[in-house]
Amino acid sequence: MSLQNGNINSIRRYLLGDLSEQERDRIEQLLMSDDALYEQLLFAEDDLVDEYIFGTLAEEDRAKFKERFLHVPELRQSVSVTAALRKHALETAPQIVVEEESTPIRPSLLDQLRKFFMQPATGVAFATVLLGAIGLNLWLFRQNSQLKNRVGELEAQQSTKSRPDLEEQLRLAEERNRLLSEELQRQQSPKPQLVQDQPKVQTPGGTFVVALISGTVRDSGGETKRVTWPANTGRVRFHLDQAPRDYRGYSAVLQTLEGQRKWSSNNLKITTGNFVPFEMPVAVLVPGDYQIVLSGLKSSGPREEVGNYYFRVPAR
Repeated sequence: MSLQNGNINSIRRYLLGDLSEQERDRIEQLLMSDDALYEQLLFAEDDLVDEYIFGTLAEEDRAKFKERFLHVPELRQSVSVTAALRKHALETAPQIVVEEESTPIRPSLLDQLRKFFMQPATGVAFATVLLGAIGLNLWLFRQNSQLKNRVGELEAQQSTKSRPDLEEQLRLAEERNRLLSEELQRQQSPKPQLVQDQPKVQTPGGTFVVALISGTVRDSGGETKRVTWPANTGRVRFHLDQAPRDYRGYSAVLQTLEGQRKWSSNNLKITTGNFVPFEMPVAVLVPGDYQIVLSGLKSSGPREEVGNYYFRVPAR
């Protein structure tokens, strides 16, 4: 539906940016479908330019006009061209002198403008400027509508894609790792079963428990996770956290970062705490950087790699 004649002032307020966001959106929607309303907008825009040039625009509206029109280079150029045409018309239009009591009478401004624009060259130039201004206004309106739509899409995408900060995730994971290690160290662990094809190593003391998280290369301090144990420790048990539960069994391999195998265990089972225990003698862990590769075995098919755990044994 189009605006009624009684509300034509809304178009003028729209051009001066004096409408609420709801009213502005309603007029912009009407402009896209109502050609007659768009023509009224162009006439209202020309009236504002004329009032600004001839100084008849109210002071409050004049400030709004400058903010809305003169801050855009294309619109400012259009206003400058129109002002130059008006000035040229006033300077070159012939004066009409009527002999009456020896007092010359100048023609009215309307008559001067009418004669000026009736000249062929002037009419063509003015029509060119007018068409350019119309095209520019239409282009700016469409660009504004497209920009608003794009901003709305980006805001919707941002709200649906919000994720916790990566640093916060790392902090929570390290905190969980610390609490799990403290809890496990309080528990009495059973003696481990060694793989048959590996030599038995004499263990002088108890078992030290360490919890590792898959994929965590560095701790919260930015360094590779360090693993140390008391002097009387005989074995180290790694609790490999975040292991998937959809496998009937697991195997783990301890190797250097260069790929040299140091220890392995098969037929491992996931515990109720959602981790896989992997145990070895402390004599295997000489100072250096290590990687534990955890693989899962389903009912059929080959083993699948499901996790990588990194740590460092510092020199004592």
